[in-house]
Amino acid sequence: GTGFRGLSGIAELATISSSSNRFIVRPLLGITKEECYSICKENSIPFVEDYTNADTDYARNAIRSEVLPVLKKFFPKCSEKFSEVAELTSKAQKMIEKQASLLEVHENDVLPSTPDIFVWKKPLLQCDDLVIQEWLRKACLKVQQKAGVQPSVSGINNFMYNEVIKTIRSKSG
Repeated sequence: GTGFRGLSGIAELATISSSSNRFIVRPLLGITKEECYSICKENSIPFVEDYTNADTDYARNAIRSEVLPVLKKFFPKCSEKFSEVAELTSKAQKMIEKQASLLEVHENDVLPSTPDIFVWKKPLLQCDDLVIQEWLRKACLKVQQKAGVQPSVSGINNFMYNEVIKTIRSKSG
């Protein structure tokens, strides 16, 4: 499954490392393949197509070459609508991340010799579940980093996050 982060698609500007101010810039992300071909042709720029783009063993290619044409047949503007949804979910994800970062002031490393992170329950109760989930995701990554483990949340799913959130919201949690 995917959340807002996955539905946001590829970012035109992505941070590689905030400590060194390094970014990935994708200036052509907003143009179609046809527009790209046209620009190259008009400006005599040689164009090379990555041969793996035709390999439908990759899900993204199968969707692009087999599923999307069928959708466009019924919904001609579906590509534009997908882009709009990606932009909206990207904005929503950024808002959620900003709200979750505000919870960091309530974190308390009471036992510096352990990788644990403690937070007061009251600020969490004032947040939307999506904000709590984002804070939990970041907290899991921090705990792993403090423990000297390669940070990853790939083994944590929405069910697990929701169970923790239910516990936080319960009177006994």
